[in-house]
Amino acid sequence: MAQTLLVGLVDDDRVYQFTTERMLRRIDADLRFMWFKDGEEALGYLMSHAKEPNLLPDMLILDINMPYMDGWQFLDAYSTQKSVLAKKIDIYMISSSADDRDQSRAKAYSDVTDYLEKPITSDLLRSLLARYHQLHDSWL
Repeated sequence: MAQTLLVGLVDDDRVYQFTTERMLRRIDADLRFMWFKDGEEALGYLMSHAKEPNLLPDMLILDINMPYMDGWQFLDAYSTQKSVLAKKIDIYMISSSADDRDQSRAKAYSDVTDYLEKPITSDLLRSLLARYHQLHDSWL
């Protein structure tokens, strides 16, 4: 049996975090969540728990535009430090920007699983979770 999925939401908009969590819980009530207000807080948490796979998120939904450390800065720092993490984390970039340059830039990062546009819908989240399970459950 697969372990309960731990989802990290990295976004400075608490309303977005709340609504995304509610939509995900309607899809899978067993999901666990953690929230980070910016990339700096998320990276600090990951590095503090690098050797504790059960405390690391399975997936991060990462906003691009945030104060202190935005999504791009997070990805740059993450790419240099991910080797110390006890497990691989799927990263989904999210933005209200429909700019093709943002999508291309996100896809240039090997750590980014996909790029999603806000507003996020239940159908999009359902397909994201299905894709995650399709990729990872065969490994169990």
